[in-house]
Amino acid sequence: MGLVMDTARLIEFLGHGSSHPALDEFLTAHGVVRRPETDGATEDILSEDGTVLLTFQSQLTFDKESLLPRKSEGRYILAGVTFRRAFAHPLPHGLSLDKDRATIDKLLGPARRERARLPSATYYFDNLVIVVNRSRAKPDDASIGFWAPDIYDRDTLGLI
Repeated sequence: MGLVMDTARLIEFLGHGSSHPALDEFLTAHGVVRRPETDGATEDILSEDGTVLLTFQSQLTFDKESLLPRKSEGRYILAGVTFRRAFAHPLPHGLSLDKDRATIDKLLGPARRERARLPSATYYFDNLVIVVNRSRAKPDDASIGFWAPDIYDRDTLGLI
């Protein structure tokens, strides 16, 4: 990924089909050439350098479970983007894994869900579910994920 990735633009592609021309062009420009190809409900695609994980859902699953409307046609719809610790480009909303929990709470508001064992904190901000995972055992496994909210989030996070 030689170009500086516009992560806010990538997040805007949530809800678009994997064959959507602008998404396809964006991913290809950043070295992500693989597209979903299985018949499963969900497929993850890791960037070549391993720092970005794209989660695609089948159109049927996305239409059935997502609280956001689908933005374009496609066999698979982009449902989540996860940035791992080694990701070197700026993240939306000033987020960074170098920021402590209190700072992230100031940026996104209080967490809607916490898991002390992982530890992770889940936020609902700007109509997206944002999950901040920190790993005590493997700090390099820390990540920040941006997700289209779904029916399960409605229940667990108290979304309306």
